[in-house]
Amino acid sequence: MNQDHHEIHLENYITQKLVAQGWLESQSGHYDQQQALYPESVNL
Repeated sequence: MNQDHHEIHLENYITQKLVAQGWLESQSGHYDQQQALYPESVNL
């Protein structure tokens, strides 16, 4: 299967550009669905 036209390539490109500009990337496994947030991103 040709991998040239899969959306993951666009997603990775966008993520790389955002991270390069200071955006903090989190892992989806850390997402708390009950609270609808990434707990490590909360500043108390």
